[in-house]
Amino acid sequence: MDKLLKLMPLMLLLFLAGCSSKNDDDESEVFSTTLNMMNEANGKTHFEGTQYYIDKSNNFVSESRDWCLVDAGSTSLSNKKWQADPANRVFAAAVQYKHCYHFFETARLRFFPSGKCAVLVGSVFYKLWVDDPITEGNTTKGAVVKFIKNIASTNALPAKESVIGEMYNEVGNKIEYSVPEGAECTLGYYPTDRRSDFNIQVNGGKLTIELKSWKDDFEGRSYIDYEIYIRHGTLWTAVYFRVKPIRK
Repeated sequence: MDKLLKLMPLMLLLFLAGCSSKNDDDESEVFSTTLNMMNEANGKTHFEGTQYYIDKSNNFVSESRDWCLVDAGSTSLSNKKWQADPANRVFAAAVQYKHCYHFFETARLRFFPSGKCAVLVGSVFYKLWVDDPITEGNTTKGAVVKFIKNIASTNALPAKESVIGEMYNEVGNKIEYSVPEGAECTLGYYPTDRRSDFNIQVNGGKLTIELKSWKDDFEGRSYIDYEIYIRHGTLWTAVYFRVKPIRK
């Protein structure tokens, strides 16, 4: 009996640990908004600011291509950490019940040289669950949906628009910066396209930017910031590296 009493605190801790760890990474309670989306023949309810609505043929369609959607299958809204692959984006999709869709702002998506697509860190996107049809007799007039508003975020990438390093405008100079394993990087387009001037490599979690040649004129400026895009998984960010003139 004494041995059992001594073991009880340990057993209680194990029990509580098992309870608290249940689906922590995947499933947890979320607070969603319920919306009756009437189709275009019965009021034409638009989904938030996406311009999406349900047409007469029971499809999600939009009046523009400012937003797109991805079929996320039967995953629930409570799966907070999972985000559909934006490479599978479409601009129209059939309304399926007990089904989830993720809505992304098209301008916030970027395809990288690898062919992978990612969402800009800090972007708003929506997860929408189609619950049940709204019917009257044999006529379907819309659908009951639940949705949550999300912000694309990660701690693995540097803050958007931050400066990750600097170097002087001498050929052979380098900037090295730690990035997540498997990250992909490409030079941006600001202030001008200078792809041939820089050698950009990512190996073993290290980004290396080497100056191969120099054509820009500082025109009295103390530095020039060049934009670089970094992708990790389905998220990307835009940051800068700085080139400064050698003072003679």
